[in-house]
Amino acid sequence: MLAAHRGRTQQTAIVDRLVHHLSPARQAAEQIVILDRSAAAAAAGGYLLSRDKTLAAVYLRDYDQVVQHLRNVLIQANTLSDTQKQRQDIQQFTRFYFGSGGYYHYCSLFGTCLYTANE
Repeated sequence: MLAAHRGRTQQTAIVDRLVHHLSPARQAAEQIVILDRSAAAAAAGGYLLSRDKTLAAVYLRDYDQVVQHLRNVLIQANTLSDTQKQRQDIQQFTRFYFGSGGYYHYCSLFGTCLYTANE
């Protein structure tokens, strides 16, 4: 009877870890990939290739919203990380994307310069 109780307790702990930790961590990783691709599509595919100023402004707003969501998901993923290596990888991606001279800075600067030049 005691062994059965311990077994149920272990099973409950495993299920709790899967549901409350591993599954959200996997979902955060998937969201990072999706948001990164969405931001690239909005910036390059929409904003940079659009000749219509109004449409370009919509793409630029979409890009900013996607990137802000990406920033939040990266924070969540860092919180859910289990190992130092996972944290380092997330922090490296965050620096690449949001650091000084990073992807977001470059795209925002380039987009602002293009938008100003087109006005």
